[in-house]
Amino acid sequence: MDPFDQETERYLREFQPRAIQPLKVGPTDKNIFSRRLAVVALLVLLAGGLLWFAHREMARSKEAANIRPAKEKVTREQRYPSALALTRLALEDNEKLDSVLAKQSREVLPTVQGKQSMLRVLAED
Repeated sequence: MDPFDQETERYLREFQPRAIQPLKVGPTDKNIFSRRLAVVALLVLLAGGLLWFAHREMARSKEAANIRPAKEKVTREQRYPSALALTRLALEDNEKLDSVLAKQSREVLPTVQGKQSMLRVLAED
């Protein structure tokens, strides 16, 4: 036998097996009461959450009923949705392209002439 195996066997012989003892279990009455209490607390929280959610939805639906949809203006303006359409317009009529771009910039871009405009703030500095 190898000397390492002999040392291991000698080491393992030092341990003495113990008898198995019965598992200690605490009183079950206390566990049942705490479980019931936890279940009741969970049910109360769920019921409260559902009531809050339903109340919030009812308030929101009343507000939505009071809002009237805005009437859209029907215009005959021609929109140029793509860059290709704008390129064709530039090739056909350059002045019309300038007017379309100027109009679009007034609608889309913020104004820079108001009291709180960025240009006015920068001019003061």
